[in-house]
Amino acid sequence: MKLSYQYPEWLLEDDDDLDMPQHITDDDEVSVFIEMRRSIEEVPLYVTIGRHTLAVMQIEEAKGGQPSQPVRVPDADDEAIIEEQMHEFAISETPLTIPQTNRDANMPIIRLRSPASGAKDKGKKPIVAEEDSDSDSDSDDDIVVPVLRPSVEDTLEKGRAVRRKLIFGIPGITDNAVDGGEDETESSGENMEATSTEEGIHYGRFDQALHDMLNDPNTPTLLGRDAPPVYNDRETSGVDSALSDFVYEGDEMFVGHVFKSKTACKIKLAIHAINRKFHFKTTRSSPDFMVVECVGHACPWRVYAAKLDESGNFQIRQAQLSHTCTVDERRNYHKLATTQVIGEILQSRFVGIKRGPSAAGIQKILLDELNVNVSYWKAWRARELAMEHAMGTMVGSYALLPTYLALLQASNEGTICYLEHKNDAEGGSRFKYCFVAYGASVSGYPSMRKVVVVDGTSLKGKYGGCLLSAVAQDANFQIFPLAFGVVDSENDSAWEWFFHKLSTFVHDSPALVFISDRHASIYTGLRRVYTEAEHAACAVHLWRNVNATYKPKRVANLMSAAARAFTITEFNKKFIEIQKISSACAAYLVDIGFEHWTRAHFKGHRYNIMDSNIAESWNAVLKEAREYPLITMFEYIRTTVMSWFAMRRARANREMGTLTPNVRKLVEENFNFSTALAVRDIADLEFQVQDPNGECFTVKLGAASCSCREYDLIGIPCIHALAASTKIGFPSDALVAPYYHVPTWRESFAGKIYPVPSVGGLEIGSGTTTDLLPPEVRRPPGRPRKIRILSRGEFKKSGQSSTRRCRRCGRTGHNKASCRNPI
Repeated sequence: MKLSYQYPEWLLEDDDDLDMPQHITDDDEVSVFIEMRRSIEEVPLYVTIGRHTLAVMQIEEAKGGQPSQPVRVPDADDEAIIEEQMHEFAISETPLTIPQTNRDANMPIIRLRSPASGAKDKGKKPIVAEEDSDSDSDSDDDIVVPVLRPSVEDTLEKGRAVRRKLIFGIPGITDNAVDGGEDETESSGENMEATSTEEGIHYGRFDQALHDMLNDPNTPTLLGRDAPPVYNDRETSGVDSALSDFVYEGDEMFVGHVFKSKTACKIKLAIHAINRKFHFKTTRSSPDFMVVECVGHACPWRVYAAKLDESGNFQIRQAQLSHTCTVDERRNYHKLATTQVIGEILQSRFVGIKRGPSAAGIQKILLDELNVNVSYWKAWRARELAMEHAMGTMVGSYALLPTYLALLQASNEGTICYLEHKNDAEGGSRFKYCFVAYGASVSGYPSMRKVVVVDGTSLKGKYGGCLLSAVAQDANFQIFPLAFGVVDSENDSAWEWFFHKLSTFVHDSPALVFISDRHASIYTGLRRVYTEAEHAACAVHLWRNVNATYKPKRVANLMSAAARAFTITEFNKKFIEIQKISSACAAYLVDIGFEHWTRAHFKGHRYNIMDSNIAESWNAVLKEAREYPLITMFEYIRTTVMSWFAMRRARANREMGTLTPNVRKLVEENFNFSTALAVRDIADLEFQVQDPNGECFTVKLGAASCSCREYDLIGIPCIHALAASTKIGFPSDALVAPYYHVPTWRESFAGKIYPVPSVGGLEIGSGTTTDLLPPEVRRPPGRPRKIRILSRGEFKKSGQSSTRRCRRCGRTGHNKASCRNPI
């Protein structure tokens, strides 16, 4: 059996060599054909079957004649060989031939016949079309038939006649003849596996099995991997259809392979060479063609690729893919692993807003998978290129930002977006500030307790900048993002601009409370924009400052306890202890102002929020996205918030109780402690509650108040209130503030966040900035910092601390030079 194929007309162009039949002579060329057939469906495969004595005798016997010489009946060994050939042919992956339609019986049969070819005879002779006649049929040495796949349903009981039809594809043998019925000789054109009837073209069982297998995406291929899915929109053909699955291409090379550009062709050639561990060089190159050859002096490996059309597509016109180079000539294959090639290989690891491997991880991946050693610096540059390929460039992200924000508002009703730019001296506009608040966050804010935590964190991209965030806490004590913005740095102007935009839906009122660290620009911005709202300092940041500045360490813990005290009496006890231990620390806390950092003296309602941990946690969620391009970072934030809202909405809808899960747990804990308290009546819904230490508290259930002030300030019944409600059988859920009820929780996440459609789906107005340039910044020398500088009082978590040990005496606390111990 001989295999050959021919390229479609649209690939021929002006290259006459491609017009010749291409013969397949080894397994490697079969694999190359299969890879090419996946990309180009118009390439047919032809099989030339040589007749031998047994086949001729079987044909004569099937036609009812007598054999010219004795026929050897296949024995058990022949049966095994035939079955093995059938199995190998059945599992091979071959394209489905076009079914033949009915024709006039008098019409001459036109058949494609491939000339005899040797192992090195590739594309030397053209395909010849001949008229079929009885004399020619008897004298021809070969029969050319389309590729058929034998059906596994046929059994050995059908006898040798079935095998003649399956294996050799002999025309002129009908099912009646096979079954021993009446001999009805038909023309070969009418006995193809696909026949034409009045209803239309029908596939035979063999072609139908092949058709089903080729169109089944779960069918394993000869190479051990599935073919890529291709969507046919019926609008593309030719080169466009060949390029439709470009991203799925492997590294196989063959004549006719089409690439999107010359650069893509060079990268694919490099990947092909790296996987096969050989080195090539570019001997000739121009914008319209290039020639690459193996570095081996006597090695015939050579690829010629030329420009296909004005779109820049490149096609391999000639290729000699066999190698004779030595190991010494192959050893420099790692030089082909340039940063561009590595970036192309690793691009898929960054698709879908993934952080991807680090530079050290890339080094290990290349060594394990490609056996290539690269430096850390090359791996780092390749990572940057891979991120640009997968996520876009930093400059392009700024240019597309106006369009992205317009699309975001169009797809998410109620979303608030502001973009501010400044004119550049050389023309155009440069990015300055950006503000985004999703419509779902805006509609859910009225259901929040009016405590907003603000914080800023630095961006790690090429142009730096700072990400400002405003978050709240929902009824289940979880983070509720309100808005975020990108500015040049944490300065007075940036914070003031951010608060102005935030005030569009977070309105200024005496009931509103802001919590932040003690950054001076935050204080300035709040004073200028939110004149009625209260501002409180983060107790954790204050604890870090005290812990790092004043001794002993116990004073910082006393400061934290004093800040969280509910009553003035409890606060005074703690502060007196601070004065006794460190008068300097007490003076420092007095200068800050008690109303600014303590709960007992604070004028507003901080509820349970005494620090900015929810904002710090939000920054930690966005840690890996802060080095992405701007639009990619915005998409990371959008998908994160969208997922949070979807999960919490589903959880809230499943909740059957009155209180949110975390609030219900807190009420249950307080109830367990309340059982040890003594309760006495004072008046209607007023009680005296005495704890085991003898201290008495007054509870007024009607006013939702307790003298311990925990119930008053948080809105969740304390142990005293629960003890009083248990005495009279008052429902404990009714004591909890409405902010913590499940209906309020559901209202918080009623809004939905939708993805951003493509840019082509929006008609951008004339006022939209389309030539936005990145901010003008001066990049500092050295490598960009990935880990922020710890603020005062923060300590880096580490494992076991190293202890200095003397190499002279072996004791700790000193070194060899200062050792005075006897030995």
